[in-house]
Amino acid sequence: VLYCADGSSLSATWTEGEKHGPALYTQQQGGDTEVHFEAERLVGDLPTGG
Repeated sequence: VLYCADGSSLSATWTEGEKHGPALYTQQQGGDTEVHFEAERLVGDLPTGG
């Protein structure tokens, strides 16, 4: 599962993610891949959970 900076789930494609800005890095979270986008710099960390 991919997440954009506001914490909403995205389709597991880079094309979807790119609408939210370039991905800065990915991080494994409980088997899911968490993707951090440029916009995260503005809104802060992703909400935990899920």
